[in-house]
Amino acid sequence: MNYLKTIKTISTLLNVETDLQKMLQLVLKSLLNETRFSSGWIFKVDRTGQHKLVAAVGLPPALEKSNCAPLREGGCWCKRDFLHKRLQGAVNMIECQRLERAEERNWGDTAGITHHATIPIYAGEEALGILNIADPQKDYYSTEELQLLELVALQIGTAIKRIELVDHEKERSLLYHKLGLFLQELHSDSEDRLEPLEDVINKHFSLAITSISTKNVNASAVAGETTISLLTDQVLTPLEVEISKHISEHIALSVERKRIAKAVKVISQLSERQRLSRELHDSVNQLLFSVNMTINGLTLRTTDSETKQHLNQASSALKAALKELRLIIHGLRGEELDLGLSSAVEQYSSLIGVKTNIEIESLNLELKQEELVYRIIQEALNNCKKHSGTSSASVQIREHQSNIVLNISDDGVGFLPDETTHSFGLTSILKRVQELNAQVHLDTSPGKGTRWTIQIPNLWSE
Repeated sequence: MNYLKTIKTISTLLNVETDLQKMLQLVLKSLLNETRFSSGWIFKVDRTGQHKLVAAVGLPPALEKSNCAPLREGGCWCKRDFLHKRLQGAVNMIECQRLERAEERNWGDTAGITHHATIPIYAGEEALGILNIADPQKDYYSTEELQLLELVALQIGTAIKRIELVDHEKERSLLYHKLGLFLQELHSDSEDRLEPLEDVINKHFSLAITSISTKNVNASAVAGETTISLLTDQVLTPLEVEISKHISEHIALSVERKRIAKAVKVISQLSERQRLSRELHDSVNQLLFSVNMTINGLTLRTTDSETKQHLNQASSALKAALKELRLIIHGLRGEELDLGLSSAVEQYSSLIGVKTNIEIESLNLELKQEELVYRIIQEALNNCKKHSGTSSASVQIREHQSNIVLNISDDGVGFLPDETTHSFGLTSILKRVQELNAQVHLDTSPGKGTRWTIQIPNLWSE
């Protein structure tokens, strides 16, 4: 037997074919032709211990039964020794357990084969599979034959690893191309909700994402607090885990980008309101104050009682207008929320003269949500001051299940809601409730006080 020629022939075949199973089939066929052994088969064994028949040539009928089921199914001594790392080189198997089973179960003719040589396939330190060679004329293989088979197995292991790496890079390149397409669709999506993303992910990848879990530990922060978890029932490959991590990170970035855009819009609106408040303070407020001073001066100089009465009435009206204007300027500034919602409500209550019992839990509210809640409280307290006939109220905010519940109440005179449905105060509250996508209930009647209950969806509840 020309060992050198055999090695060269095998080496050539290993570097021509890129399809793993076709390559191994050609190599095994060539090996049997060169060595004149009759049968051979190759198992590829994964990290879980599961084996796969990847090549078979010259099998006896007993091993070919039902599409090689005797080889594809069950275990054997050579596989056991391979998994327990006792198979370090080519060895003679005394008897083949798979051939024994075939004879016992009358699966067909074994063509006189009872023994085979078993050779582990390695690539460096990584165990990849098993090469088995058999011949009816042999129950023992010489040292030279085993050395040749070891050299062939070594070349096979190197070729398998090379093809695996090429296939891995191809798969990696394909998945990252799909990732690019997904990211284009993700970042062009103007929707604020996450639900459709499961369909978008599954359209581009075979990850079978069942749901997306969003967590935000501090929703009041502008950015950097969102984490996304992709939930799936399937076992992911390391490459799929890597891709799913990128998907999660980009979804989180998309959420943060939308939050930043909202924050920029809110800040722009706040800046405009502050500009208007300054203009009102510097122009209209000063003008009304000057007019009131003039009226006070005229009142002191006049001796006509009727004129003095009219001037006093005008002065009182101007003072009321100045007070309303200061409330408007205070509301436009929006700076009071810098110290928190509870402090802002307390400050506003003091400003308008309403004694308010405040119970506000520490909540994660978006900037826009917090502002709308504050404007609702302002309007309700202002209505209490003007119409309820009482100077005390209660404000309570707490989390309940997946909602944030806002309660505003007073023990005043109450009213019939139908008669004042179109009042500016009620309309203002209901408009802001709508902006919050909240549910509202107004409980009031003459002599029974007024109670607002507003349930706001908590965007960051888990």
